[in-house]
Formats: sequence, structure tokens, C-alpha cells
Amino acid sequence: MVEQSPGPFLGWRIWVLRQGALQSPVIPCPWHPGQNTARCLARKPETERCPVTPGMGCGCGFWAVWSPFRLPHPRTADPHEIVLGLIQGFGTVALHGKEGFRAEMAIVACIFTDRLEPIHCVGGATQWRAVGRSDSLKWILGCRNPLKSVADGYGLPHLSIQSALAIGLLGELGMLPHSVRDVEAWLSLCSTRSPGPKPPSGPLRLRPA
Repeated sequence: MVEQSPGPFLGWRIWVLRQGALQSPVIPCPWHPGQNTARCLARKPETERCPVTPGMGCGCGFWAVWSPFRLPHPRTADPHEIVLGLIQGFGTVALHGKEGFRAEMAIVACIFTDRLEPIHCVGGATQWRAVGRSDSLKWILGCRNPLKSVADGYGLPHLSIQSALAIGLLGELGMLPHSVRDVEAWLSLCSTRSPGPKPPSGPLRLRPA
């Protein structure tokens, strides 16, 4: 369903960190501070691309999912380079049931310090679990911190998901109570699961954004 949105939709998505900027893990498309406006980048001649984004029957637009349980697994991204965050999508928005949405315009609302690790689930599916980012002492000693530099450059909150829950940030960004409880449930499962070997591509494909 495609509709004109009177207010922003809040959703989860991932980026990769490239030269100090957030970039789509699927195509070399950077996100900018403030408002980003989507355009159709379908692999077809320019004249056949959607004149308005998000297009019907296409995957164009800024994608996000409603729940961290539905975060996709891009084949080309190194988990250590992935950045997790929330976006607010607005303008014309295509709603995709329980999965998420794609929007004409979007802003990055928040990025998290948590690092994502792939895990195996029942039935052979894969999901992410969030773990504390402690790749090296630079995160502890406050030395060069690329995520902090990105957060400062984009003017974003920069904290762990657990801290965001503790101070009520998710609600302030517009997350509904039942969605906050979903995040709490995801973190609870993350703390009890053991990461498996790097899985094959997951059941959800990340669309270009």
C-alpha cells in the first residue's frame, strides 16, 4: 500500500561505514545529514525508471523494517563494518505489511554503538544479535572512534540500544510501546543465544536505498 504520510514512520535499518559516511550496503549510495530524497535506481534504462519514488511494483525508496527481528542480511557487507540505526521516513510511503516500509524521503534518527553478529535460528533462518562493540581498546580509551565521528557529523544520538531503552529515547523518537517491548524481547534473546558461524544469505533481501 502506498500512501501520503502526515507524519514520519520510524524503522530500523543498517548501513556500512565508508570514508566517514553512512552508505547503503547494497549499492554505493551515501546518506547525508538531514533530509535524504530517494530516486529510482532500478537496473533499467533511465527512461524506464520510476518517475516518482517509491514506485509501484519496484523496490525503490528508502527501506526500513519495523522490528530488529526482521533486519536483513546483505551478502556483501562485513559485519564489523555494519552500523545499526533508526530512520524516519516521510513523504510518500509504501507500507509492506509486517516487514516494513520504503519512503520517498528519510532522515537518520539515531545510530547505535552495538555491533551486529549473525546467528542461526530454528529452521535454518538467520538473524542478527546485538553485542557490545569492543573490537579494540580504542572504543574503551576514547581514542579515534569512527562511530562517534559519524554521529557528530550527522548530528545524531550515539548510544547503545540498552541505553536508549533506559532513557526513553525510542519513545521520544516516536516508537510505539508495543514496538519498544519488541526491542526489549530482541535484546533478551540476544543475551541468551550463542553466535554461530557466518551464515549464508538470509531469508530477507535488502533492497537498494
